[in-house]
This record gives sequence, structure tokens and C-alpha cells, in this order.
Amino acid sequence: MLPPASFSLDPCDLDLVDALRRELSCTETLAWVLARRGTTPEQARALMTDDPAADDAQLHDPFLLGDMAAGVERIRYAIEQREPIVVHGDYDADGVCSTTLLVEGLEQLGADVRAFLPDRFTNGYGLQIEQVERFRNDGAGLLIAVDCGITAVEAVAHSNDLGLDVVICDHHMPGEVLPAAILCSTRPSDYPFPDLCATAVAGKLLVALGGPSGPAQHELEAIATVADCMPLVGENRVLVRRGLRALRSTTRPGLRALAEQCGIRTPDIDAETIAFKLAPRINAVGRISQSERAYELLRADERLAPRLAADVDATNEQRRAIEREIADAAIAQVESWGARERAARIYVVHGTDWHEGVVGIVASRLVERYSRPVIVVADGDPARGSGRSVDGVDLHAALRACDDLLLRWGGHSQAGGITIDPTRIGELRDRLATWGSEHIDDSLLVPRDRIDAVVPGAELRFELVQELERLAPYGTGWERPRLLAVNATVEELKAVGGDGTHLKCVVAAGESRVPGIGFGMALLMSDLGPGRRVDVAVRPSVNRFRGVESLQVQLDRVYPVEDVPGSELIDGWCAAGCAHAAADRITAEQLLLSASGLVTPELADTNPDSPPALEPLLARAGTVDLRHRGIGLELVAQLLAARARVLVVVADVPRRRDDLRTFAMPERFGVASALVVSERSSPLMLRAALHRVGYTTPGTSLFVVADHASLDHVLDGPSRFDAIVVLDPPATVGARDRLAGAPLESRLHLTFGAREERFAADALRAALDVRATLADTYRHLRDVGPATGDTLETLLWGDGEHPRSTGAIVHGLQTLLGRGLLELDGAAGLRLAEAPVTASATP
Repeated sequence: MLPPASFSLDPCDLDLVDALRRELSCTETLAWVLARRGTTPEQARALMTDDPAADDAQLHDPFLLGDMAAGVERIRYAIEQREPIVVHGDYDADGVCSTTLLVEGLEQLGADVRAFLPDRFTNGYGLQIEQVERFRNDGAGLLIAVDCGITAVEAVAHSNDLGLDVVICDHHMPGEVLPAAILCSTRPSDYPFPDLCATAVAGKLLVALGGPSGPAQHELEAIATVADCMPLVGENRVLVRRGLRALRSTTRPGLRALAEQCGIRTPDIDAETIAFKLAPRINAVGRISQSERAYELLRADERLAPRLAADVDATNEQRRAIEREIADAAIAQVESWGARERAARIYVVHGTDWHEGVVGIVASRLVERYSRPVIVVADGDPARGSGRSVDGVDLHAALRACDDLLLRWGGHSQAGGITIDPTRIGELRDRLATWGSEHIDDSLLVPRDRIDAVVPGAELRFELVQELERLAPYGTGWERPRLLAVNATVEELKAVGGDGTHLKCVVAAGESRVPGIGFGMALLMSDLGPGRRVDVAVRPSVNRFRGVESLQVQLDRVYPVEDVPGSELIDGWCAAGCAHAAADRITAEQLLLSASGLVTPELADTNPDSPPALEPLLARAGTVDLRHRGIGLELVAQLLAARARVLVVVADVPRRRDDLRTFAMPERFGVASALVVSERSSPLMLRAALHRVGYTTPGTSLFVVADHASLDHVLDGPSRFDAIVVLDPPATVGARDRLAGAPLESRLHLTFGAREERFAADALRAALDVRATLADTYRHLRDVGPATGDTLETLLWGDGEHPRSTGAIVHGLQTLLGRGLLELDGAAGLRLAEAPVTASATP
């Protein structure tokens, strides 16, 4: 069954879209992605330019970072006096990388330095009094804590009592009381960009010391920034970009061996390679084994590196197996709960023999499954757990409210760790459930996938991927764009992967067919196939395999597009001209009145093979020429999702209605009010409908579909449109001039191509074909006699799949009346002319 999750597209500035499109000469999709993220053309050019000198200019002065000057002075003194220094790290990737960077840099400065990486299970997290005593007893005179220490008030105080000075290079949130140490940390600090990882802080310290700052340090900063989920904006973006340059030509044997173990070439390394290949393996060692092994790998020589890399990779496989086992047990626990427990807005699960090193990953899996914050606790004495949250819910605040229940805790708004007496886990669950009921709105627990832009099938090409790659690196805070292919199908389905859980497929969108992969989506195979229309959230990329590059999309989510069986299901989507018995359609009497010559015939002197020149439209200020790109329907979706007021102009409403009606569904693109009108509409009813939708709430999207012939009525009404999308070209001079005279505040988007030009010409050709339009009417008048009322209406409108157009009927009547073949029978009837008619004159 397709998942219930829905998608959302944020409103965006249409002027900014235009500016980006114009100044970058980019695809429509890229312009919308950047505009939706609030990126100006100047910022976009900076993002897309790989300029090391410009990157370096964005780096901030390291001496702005906390007590950096004091830290530099103390470390220089230790180096000069040959005072033993201990660098105390942490067991995750950031802790290992920061320790490696600082130890290597201090060694090159001549320091007597050694590393200490704690064991998660024997030492626990952070500075401990026992370890401080050990360092002092072993002769250390200076302790530098990296990726920890900012909350270690007691351990630092004890260190001071022992005469062991402490410098702290941390990036975590401090507590209310700060440790009595030299704090070269992001908080508290006046540093202009506080969202650095610990390895970046260590790198700042090394620069301030006058130490080395080259590829060997930069590659570690990149790995740690991505691994620790730091936002890839501002200075972090610079650090990762320069670090990736270093990684792609790394000379570090350990990293080269680890990349080979992952099956990747170092020149192909990007931020996502770090996030999904390298970092999990480095982290795995600290989660279930000893973090020194990862440190040894990073510092290994050519001889030891392959063996250590294989060992780290095997540890990661072991971690994955443990993680799957605990996740299955945690899910079973939640599924066994009663209705009251399942209704809680924060979940707490716990179990015996759960490995505390992987509970954070399991928490992430459960958050994805249940769409609410989850804390997973490994029973023990004490018990230790890790939590993850959802957007909009501050987990740090929730844990603060339970401070009296916890032995230790810390973290930030989206993640946290706890230590608790196992007998109080039930109290914690109840307390968090109460906090959740008071602070978490139900809307935050509904999974909504944020979409960057609607992507036309015609733009799913290498050109778009190359543009998107220029916005890399991608990661936390700057995710790879998620695009929506609308009205697509997912075909050629095949389950792949070692356990058959992944979906290999082809995504068909518009005229494009692109290979796709959906990780963990094999269960959806029975719900997909050529006959099922869906919207698909995709992330386009280049698939590299054995030196061959091919276009591929990763499927993030698939959403059903339900057919709308009747127009009555969409409020305001009126049936004028679309149903044969429409109450608001022009009457036969009005048609006869028009045909009597009181209305100037628009179809006179028209030729389907010679459409009107478009220069007046192209010269109009505010016209956006998007012809022959195959993006018309997708542009409509883009505009509606941007909360714009949109008028779509077509050649024939009934034949276009089915293409457009699902766009009017409020739950799809947030349409607040919708209306479809045509020349078939009664002017009185049309004015009433336009008046109704013309006063919808500002800032909400309005969706009006109209044909060229009814455009004057729509533009003269109370509605004002942000955008007019011309799906089908004007077939007459009058239609063209109506578009050219549209208010200048409405952007005029010309989106038609060869297929739409043929469609408009065919519609005009049909309207000019008097025989096809009125043959049935003529035969009835000849064989049965005069027609009036409902009978005449049925004859004129026809009983085919779609009703005839008003223009076709009026043109046909005018032609036959002018030839003297028909004449009016009173004000509301029609009959054959009294003069004899020859067979050759029959229409």
C-alpha cells in the first residue's frame, strides 16, 4: 500500500524565480529550487563557483573563538617546556578525527603529545575523574579535550586540584555552570559561526598556533563536519568543499584503504559518500568496539592500512546486524502497546541486551516509522539511551523538563543522550508523554515531505543533474534537492539487493523514461505499474558503475494521484461546457441571437494553417517565453504550489479538463479556490462565478482554467492573476490580442510546443467545418421539422464525448443563415428556409 505521507512545497517569490532564470540561464527546475530556498542570483553564483580563494576568504579569525588567545599561549608554553600533553577525544567520527588532526598538528610543532580515545563501555562519555587522575599520574601537564568537556565541571575542577591544566575544544551546548578551563569552544563565544564540529574547532586551534593547515587537516574536517550532521551552510560549506578537494587526491593510506573497502574511487568522493560510506564505518568502531582502531586506521601506513580498513568494515557489518535486531525488537514493543500508549506524542522503548552503541541509530529508524520523537534505552545499571526528534519538536527542552529523573543528559533540539536509573524508565515515559501532550501539536506528527520543485519530465536530463551537482556539497541544512515528478508512472519493477528489499524501476514522466532506485521500496511493487498514475519524489543523480556514467533518480516517496470521478468533488470546479446538461451553459436562444449578426464572428478570415504572428505577445513586458520545452503542466503545478493566483488558457476546455482537474485538488497543491470556464458558459453565470472566486483569501492559490474565447470575461472580472499560463497557442488574431492586452502585473508564460500548436489548429479546423458541426441539425430540420427548446440545444451542442464550442456553432449557423439554407423560427427556434434547397447545398 502506498504510504500516507504527503508532500508540501513552500511559497516562494515569483520575481526571484524570474531573476534566477534570467541571470543564470538555467533550467526552470533549478530556478525554482533556488528561489524556494531563498537564494539570490549573487548567492547562487557563489554556491556554483568552485573557487578556493573565494572559499578561504569566508573563513573567520580563529582568535574570535572563545579563549583562543589564552589557549594558544598555554599550549605554546607546554611545547617550549616539553610538557607532556594529552589530547582526550570522543568515540565517534568527529571525536576520532579531531583527535587525529590535533595530535598530528602538535607533533609537527614539536609537542610531546599522545592521544586518548575513551571506550564507550569501560570509560563512558566525556572527561571522567578517574581518567584525569591517570593522566596526571602518568606525568601529563596539559589536557586538551576535543569534542567533549564543556559540561565536565567536576572532572575539570578535580584536574585543577591536581595541577593539570585543561583546554576545552568542544562544540556541544554548555550547562548552566561552565568548567574552570580555557574554553576554545563554540559556546560560549563571540565567534560569528558557532555551528562548527569539534574537528573544525581543533583545526582553528592549530591555525592559531601557527601549525600546519593543508590537505591532511582539511580532509578530516570535511569527514567530521558531514559525519556529525553539521549544517552545510556558511563556513561549514567552505570547510567541506576544500576538504573534498583534499579527499579526492588523499595520500592518507588509511582513507585510501577504507574507500577501496567501500568500493569507491577516491576521485568520486563527495559529501554523500562520506555520510553513507566512510562515516558510518568510522562511527561503527566507537559504537560497538574501541575507537582507537579508527584512530589507528587514520594514522596507518601503507602496510597496516588494508588490514585495519578490512577490520573496520567488518565491524560496520556487525553493527548493522545488531541494529536490525534491536530495531525489530523495538518495533515489536511499540506494536504491542495499547491505544493509550500508542497515542503518546513521544515514545520511550527499552530492552535488555540492547547494545547502547546503536540505540541512536535505532531511534532514527523509529522516528521515520512513527513520525514522532523516540528515545531508545539500553537497560543496564545505569541504563543509557539516545533520542531523535522530528522537525518542530525540541527534544532538548523535553529532556530538560525531566532533569530530576536523569542521572546525566545532554544534546540539542533534534538529538539527545541520557543516563537513567532503570527503575525510573516508566516515570520518564509518563513524564515525556505529558510534556508531549502540552507542547507538541498533532500537525507536527504528520509526515510531510518538503519538495523543492516540480520537475518536468523533459528536464530529467544530464543537464539538470550537472546544474544540481554545482550546488554540492549536500548534507544537513543543505539537502540534495527533492523534486516532484507529477502524473508519472513507475514501471519495469524489480526487487534487488541482497535481501530483495530495494526497488529497481523506470520512472516515466512526460516523454522521459529514467532508471530509478527506491531503497527499501520493494514492498510497493504490487501498488505500482504502468496503469497507476502517481506523483514521485525523486533526487536525480549520476550512477557511476565500472567507469560508465548514467542518469538515475533515487525514489524518496511515491504518492497516489487519485482520479476525480466528478467535478462536484472539487469545490468551485464548475461544469460549464464540460457536461452536456450543464445548467450554466449558453442557451439555444443566445446562440441564435449571436448567429443573427449581433456578435461579430471571430472565426471569419481565419486559417488553421496560418496561425497569427506572436510578436505582440513576445514584445509584451512580463512575457516569459518557455515554448517547446514540454513543461506546461508542471509549470502550473509549480505556480499553484507557490500560492500564486494562476490563469491557465487552453484551446478547448472540455478536452483539457481531464489533464488539469487533479491539479485543483486542495490536498495536492494547496489550491484554495478553483474554477473552469469556457465560451460555452452563460455570461450571467460566468460573472457570478468569477465574482465568487475573485475575493478568495490573499496569499492563497487561485486556479482558473479558461479558453481563449472567454478570456475577456475572466480578465475583466475581479480576480487578479500573478501568472497566466498559455498551454495552447491562440488560433485567431482576436485571441492573441486579448492575451497581449492582459494586465502587465500578470506574468504571461508561453509554454506550448509543436503538439499544442497542432491541437489548437485541429480545434480551429473543427470549428470551421460547418458540415461536421451542423449536419445532424440540418438533417433533423429537413426530416422532422423546426426545432426549439431542449431539442434544439441537443442538436446544436451535439451528443459526442465533448460538446461543440460556441464559436463552432455560431460560425456554422452564420454560414448557413447567410447562404439562405436556414432561417429563424421566432426568437428561440430554427427551421429550414422556405426556398428549395438542392442536394449539393446540403451541409
